[in-house]
Order: sequence, then C-alpha cells, then structure tokens
Amino acid sequence: MNILVVIPGSGNPDHIKENLDLFGFELTEDEMEQITMLDRGEKHDWY
Repeated sequence: MNILVVIPGSGNPDHIKENLDLFGFELTEDEMEQITMLDRGEKHDWY
C-alpha cells in the first residue's frame, strides 16, 4: 500500500496559517452530491 502525502509550502505567514486550517470549512449537501457524482467507479494503482 502506497501513501501519498501532500505538503503545501509557503514563505508567507498568512498562507501558512491558511494551509494549517484543514477543517475550517463545511460542504453543503449540494456540494457533497456534486462530489459523489464524480465517482465513475474507476480504480487506479495510485490510491
């Protein structure tokens, strides 16, 4: 099993704070439905 980790980088303190705020948002039901519609049932080796 491979694990992919994304590390955002920035030298700007404001951007660093924004990058650390991982849970500072909520998705609406409509947004969740749109994300669900993206699933085409495909499987890939990279996840």
